[in-house]
Order: sequence, then C-alpha cells, then structure tokens
Amino acid sequence: MKIYCEKLEEKNKTLERQKQAYLEEEMKKNDSVRKAILKEKEIRSRDVLIKQLKFEISKNKELIKTFEEKLRMEQEEKEIIRENNIPVIIIPEMSKEEILQANKKFNLFEKTVFFENIKSSKRALKTLKKLEPKIVIAPLENKMSKRLKKDGIIVIDEIDMEKKEFFGSVSPKNINSTIKKTERKSFINWLEEYRKR
Repeated sequence: MKIYCEKLEEKNKTLERQKQAYLEEEMKKNDSVRKAILKEKEIRSRDVLIKQLKFEISKNKELIKTFEEKLRMEQEEKEIIRENNIPVIIIPEMSKEEILQANKKFNLFEKTVFFENIKSSKRALKTLKKLEPKIVIAPLENKMSKRLKKDGIIVIDEIDMEKKEFFGSVSPKNINSTIKKTERKSFINWLEEYRKR
C-alpha cells in the first residue's frame, strides 16, 4: 500500500513538471501560434488528473494511517497478554455513543472495560449489558451495579491500572483480590440491610 502511494505521488509530481514545462515551452512561441496550440482542454485535463491523483494519495495515506494504528493496537494487546496481565479497554465516558464506538474499535464481548467518567444513563447501561463485557471497572451507583451483576458482569469500583496508548493493564492477582474485597463488602452491606429489617 505504501509503495502504491509513493508511486502515485511520483506520478503526480511528474505530471506537474510536464505541465509546467509544456506551459513554459508554449510561452516561448509567438502569441498567435501559442494560442492555437495551447488549448485549454489539455491544461484542464492535466489539472483534473492531478486533482484525482492528489485525492487518491490522501485516501491511501489515511488508509495506511488506520492500518498502522490497528497494528500498534494489536501489538500492545499482545504485549500486555505476554506480560501475563489483562488488557483493559478504556472508555472516556459512560454513554451509549462512547460504548458503541469502543465496541466497534475493540469488541467488548468478554473483555474488561474501564470508564473514566460515569453518567447515570439507562440507555448506556442497556447497551453495555447487550455487549456483555466480562468485567466493568467503574464507581457505579448501587442500582446500576446490581443490574450488571444480575447479568453475570463483574463490577469493580476501583483498581490500580497502568495506562498505555490504547489499553490499560491490570494483573490478574490484583483483579482477584479486588473482586474478593468487593464481594465481601457487598455481602456485609446486604447483611446490614437484612439486620435493619
């Protein structure tokens, strides 16, 4: 893809040089001959071709950029796994749009997800439940947390995480100990509620 893009750039530069040379050559001739030979069609057709090549070049550069980003993302995920850690998908905000965008980019099914900002949103919660992540790391309201847990999604309020370019990285030991603390805490809360009755 890069080679193709470079060849298009080279062809574009060659055409621009030819056009310039052609114009300079025609300028040297006398006015009447120059007007007869120098047709607007030739110049316009070269301009159109140059514009098409520039468009093709920019399109290919954007495609290359996308593929390189995807490759870096895959390499980072493999590196985290190689270190015996769990990759965490970082989502800036708990909104339906952000969740769907993250799913499109990473596929949230059976993955660990971290939300940087929390908004109480039923639409976002329903969307998240449908995509079925394995673990959600976020300080959620009790109702939201219970709904996710009801669907088999593990909810953790907070955890130490190393942030990288695309993912966060968490050790399995850290997750297990945090889950145990959370379960113990929720059991104690349930027991206190039960005693109050």
